[in-house]
Parts: sequence; structure tokens; C-alpha cells
Amino acid sequence: MAAFKKEIKQRRETPVAIFHKFRTGAKDLSAVHVFVEGYEDSIFYDRILSSVDNNGTSNWKFHICFGKFNMDEIIKLFYSSKFSSSNSLFIRDSDFDAFLRNLPAGDKVFITCGYSVENYVCDTDTIVKFMRTSFGLDATEVDIAAEAAIHAKNIDTLFKWLSPVIGAILEAIQERLKLDLNQVNLEQYYKILYSGNRLPARIPKALWKNVGLEERHFNDESLARGSTFSSSDALAWLRGKYVLECTSIFLSLKFAEYYEKHKARSITRFHRKANSDFSANSVFERLSACSVGSTKLRSRLVELLKGTEAGSATASET
Repeated sequence: MAAFKKEIKQRRETPVAIFHKFRTGAKDLSAVHVFVEGYEDSIFYDRILSSVDNNGTSNWKFHICFGKFNMDEIIKLFYSSKFSSSNSLFIRDSDFDAFLRNLPAGDKVFITCGYSVENYVCDTDTIVKFMRTSFGLDATEVDIAAEAAIHAKNIDTLFKWLSPVIGAILEAIQERLKLDLNQVNLEQYYKILYSGNRLPARIPKALWKNVGLEERHFNDESLARGSTFSSSDALAWLRGKYVLECTSIFLSLKFAEYYEKHKARSITRFHRKANSDFSANSVFERLSACSVGSTKLRSRLVELLKGTEAGSATASET
């Protein structure tokens, strides 16, 4: 029975099944259809849509694609079927594909302004706002902007330090190798920087050995490519899950630090009973509530909603 249920679930998550469900429901011209890669994306984009919906009357529906590869296939189905719907939008992570120029294109496709959705919620402004509101700090006692700037600098240092691994990853992706990028654990290395110490001169093999990389992926060409990629804005272009992991650690350590300072009466303002769950999932949801996204993203969503309000949305197949 368990195997049967798993098979049914997998069938429902195929690109064809997801597109078919959209197509049969797209006859509702009042609805805005937003395709996203995963459930966490809908948490963020739903809040951004709410913030740009001035009239509060728009109706949007999220379609979870279960990953970028599925989304890319659904985009192909959308265009190959000549489906015309001005109230549809695919929001696709830039990922490493932006650098490799391997992204889907189309007037209904929006590519994130950084690596992924996590990078939207981990920008400096969002972190400052979160620390001010959640921690209840007094700006005359704590320079929150300076604290966030140090965090951003540490992320940038980590990004540049990782450039050889990033270059190797880019080369392996071009070889179409299957990689498990979640095997890169940056906790101990971020904590080294947080403590004011230097990272190891050489990247330990243990950091990347389980990713699926091989020694041959570390060569002059990949080193140059990794260096170029890591010269970009770190908070925007270091892999989103890595930025979120480090930001979660930063907020957890800062919370503990302020707790002790408040206990010792060196600061008078601090919300000691604030939510102390700094797991990545919790931090993502909490930061999402403070993030406004990029100007480009908001403009595209406003355009999407206006198209529906003006009655220009159509849903037809030719």
C-alpha cells in the first residue's frame, strides 16, 4: 500500500500532471497563476503579492513544480501547446544556470535577481529589520546596521574562499553530473569568521567530498570560473541555502549574545521571550515577513496583477 501511494504521489508531481492540472483550471480568468519551484517559494511570493495588491481583490493560485527541472519542462509544455494566458508567471531561480547561460526564456518567465528565493530574504535590509523588530533592540544601544554589515562581510569572505569549489561545481554541472550540493556544510567555517579568525588556507576535502565532485574538476579553468562567479554580490549569489544556513547561525549567536548582555544589564532593551527557533526553515519564514523583495520582482508582480485587473487576461489554446 505504501509503495502504491508513493507511486501515485510521484505521478501527480510529474511535469505533465502539473501542467494538465493548471490547464484545466486556467479557465478562471480572474485568477493569477504563479508557478514556483517549491513550497517555501510560495511562502515568500504570496506575501510579496499581498504587498503589491493595492486593491486587495486579486485572486492568485500557486502551482508547485517540485524543482527547477520540472519547472523547465512545464515551461516547454506551456509554450509548445501555444497556451495563451497573460495572467500566468513562472518564477524560476537563477541558480548557477544564469552564469552558465542555461535558463529558460519567455515573456511569462521571471528569473530571480539573485541565486534563489532564499537570497531575497537574507539581504542586509531584511536582516536589520528583523533584528530590530524581533529582538526589540534599541538603536542607541546596538548598531544593528553595523552588525548586519559584519555578517555580510563574513558571507563575502566565505564566498570568495569557496570559489575553487564553486568552479568545480560549475564544471561538473556542464558535464551533467548529478551533484548533491546539500552535502556542503558551512557551519564550522562561518563560526570561524564570526569569531574573528581566519579560514584555513586550503579548503578541506571533507567539505566537498560527498558532493559528487572529483579531483579533476579542480583545474586552472574551473579556478578562473569560480573566481569570476564569486566576485559577485555574496548575499545575492552565494547559493541561497548556504546564505540561509549562515544567516540562521548569525541570528542564533546574536540572540544568545544579546540575551547575556541584557541579563548583565549592559543593554536595557531586548525581547528575551522572542522566538528562539533559529532553524533554517523557521528563519526563512520569519525573514520572509520582513522582506520586500527586489524592485524588479515587485514591478513584475504589479504588472501581472494589473493585467488581470484590466481584463486583459485570456486563457485559450490554439
